Amino acid sequence: MLYEKPGDTLYRVSQTDVRQAFPPLRNSLETIAGAARLANLASAVTADGDAVPRVFHALLEGFRAIQGSEDPSLTAALYELEILRFAGYLPHLDRCNVCQGRASGGAWFFSSRAGGTVCTACVKREPARCPAVSPACLAFFRQVLRMDPARLPRLKASASLRNELREVIELYVDNVAGRRLPRTHALLGEGRVSARLGRAGEMVAAEPATVYKRTNSAGHPVGTAG
Repeated sequence: MLYEKPGDTLYRVSQTDVRQAFPPLRNSLETIAGAARLANLASAVTADGDAVPRVFHALLEGFRAIQGSEDPSLTAALYELEILRFAGYLPHLDRCNVCQGRASGGAWFFSSRAGGTVCTACVKREPARCPAVSPACLAFFRQVLRMDPARLPRLKASASLRNELREVIELYVDNVAGRRLPRTHALLGEGRVSARLGRAGEMVAAEPATVYKRTNSAGHPVGTAG
């Protein structure tokens, strides 16, 4: 139960019930990281106290999709686009968002500031880095934006295309959110970081074990010749 007083910015919660806990999301770092990015984005694009049902339902559908996905990282990125869609921040990919030239051919770049693709001439005047986007990446983006959200988990992409999509989406999400959100691949570390789940489902990084050796008065390990 939520108690609210007019003019008071603090709410008092006296009781809550868990309707769906999404336990499979805690089974791996990849699903945890993807779900965390969706939750952070939904929080960033909605104001406190505002009811935005479509964003909330996109967040829930993203959680459900991630926990059953063969590629949680890609699925999370695609549902980030769904949250952006319902929050009114969908990127424009059919033209240059500076000069309004149509995206018909040639090299194209993605500008988070401009809100979508920019042409070769206009990218030179962009103040921030704009990654190049391949025709395959643009085609994939457009397919995603036309699809029924329920079918998004079925999409597959090559490793190179997935990396390209992730870079573009993460840059744009950071711009919309107004801050740098945690990176999925930074948490995963491509094999450089191992982790386990604590009892409450929190991530606990596995630190390298420190080996201590007993030494004698001369500083040599016990059991060796001095």
